[in-house]
Order: sequence, then structure tokens, then C-alpha cells
Amino acid sequence: TDYSFNVCNSLTAEWLQQEGVERFTPGHDLNMQQLTQMMHYTNGESVELILHHYMPTFYMEHCPYAAFMSKGTDVRTCGKPCRKHKASLRDFKGVDHPLKPDYACRNTMYHGIPQSSSRFIEQFKKMGIGHYRIEALYETEDELRNKITTYHRALMGSLPLNEVHSLVNVLEKHGVSEGQLMNTAVFQNRKKER
Repeated sequence: TDYSFNVCNSLTAEWLQQEGVERFTPGHDLNMQQLTQMMHYTNGESVELILHHYMPTFYMEHCPYAAFMSKGTDVRTCGKPCRKHKASLRDFKGVDHPLKPDYACRNTMYHGIPQSSSRFIEQFKKMGIGHYRIEALYETEDELRNKITTYHRALMGSLPLNEVHSLVNVLEKHGVSEGQLMNTAVFQNRKKER
């Protein structure tokens, strides 16, 4: 099962295994402390942990590809510009967040800077986690080769873990469960005065 099953506790992991699931990916909501607690009661060989990924930020049924790149209104009349073009939304900091359509023309916006849990690799190994993966979005062949090589070297112990994130251009973080409660950014009013 993938992260979308949102396995965030050992009871859910155990139930899935009883139902015949051989391997599951923990939910993105877990922070390191929560993952550690879950792993005290979970067989690590049944866990597939994502070491590198673009965090899905939101989903929408509105299709910007059809709305702005065609004269059509839906999948039957749009001409499928999403198969020829890539689109992203740029935030106020200048970060481009890719939009990726699925087979049903729903769009997912991904955070433009991938996340990595590379600095926890030694702890993951101690927990007995047996499987790891890297999720790609729009990487070129060379970029993907670099990421795979970098993470492989980190897993094998031939690359210091504190060097991984600079080699693959990521945010150093695992999970997003802190949300706004731990956000230290100061509010900036961007509205223009009248």
C-alpha cells in the first residue's frame, strides 16, 4: 500500500498485514518521533520508506491545462495540452510548484522543492526498515541518475548523510505533521494599502 493509505500507527500496520498486505509505506503525516514509536511495534521488513519525494500539496478537479491552454472545456474537447506541456504555479518566493494531471484530468500540485529524510538513514536501519524508495516527478535522466546514486551511496554508508541534501537539492525534513503549529515564519501583510 502507498502513503495515501495514511498508515500512521502500528494497529493499522498490523491490520493491513493480517489482510495480506506484504509491504506498506507510512503516511506522510508522521514526524520522526511518531515513526519511531510506530516502528517499536512494526516489522521493519514490511515497511517501504520514501527517502525522497515531492510533497503533494493539493488536488483539484479544475484543469488549468484545459482552461488556459485550449479552447475546450473538458477531456473530450481540450485536445489534451497536458500531454505536450508542463505547468506550474509560482509562489511569492519564486518557487515553481508543478501541476501534474492524472488519467481522469484531476490535477495535483506538488511542492516545488522535494523533501528528504536522508539524515535519518542510520536510525531507519536501526529500526529494521527494509525497503526504501525515491519518488521522481519531472527529473531528467541525469538528475534521476544523480539522485539514485546519491541515495544508494548514503544507504551503503559511502557518503556522509549531511552531504545528501545538498547533492540532490531538497528540504531536509521527514513528514509535515508540525504544520502551522511549529511555523516560525513571521506574517507579512502583502495587501496594498488604499
